[in-house]
Amino acid sequence: MHEILTGKITQITHTPERTTSSTYARQGRVFVSKNQYRDVSARVTVYRRTSSAAITGSYQIIDVKTGRLKKSDAFVGKDEFVAVWGGFTGDEAALNGDDRAVCSQGESFPPMEEEMIRRAAHELALSLAQSLKLYAR
Repeated sequence: MHEILTGKITQITHTPERTTSSTYARQGRVFVSKNQYRDVSARVTVYRRTSSAAITGSYQIIDVKTGRLKKSDAFVGKDEFVAVWGGFTGDEAALNGDDRAVCSQGESFPPMEEEMIRRAAHELALSLAQSLKLYAR
């Protein structure tokens, strides 16, 4: 049995870096000394930066003798970047555990567009190889 494999990349997309933010208030009460409490407050700003790349492709396996289509499939390889960090003003005692965690994260930036596309292509190739491996069994 002789078969031919044909394929093509149908689309390459890159979603540029995008940063959004949201700000909210935290209020609380902290113990100062015997029967004494103090009201505390803080404003927390959370930043979220995203970027992505995707490559779409397809392939067909055709029986050379009959010209019959034996298999076809489409694939998408993706690379996604998400970074979340934050900062606050006011009294740190007003922050909860989640606020402290996000405020302890530093700002980070996505890889270059070419690197994200390369990673998406690698994922696409792995997926294609797995599909062909299953077909060959």
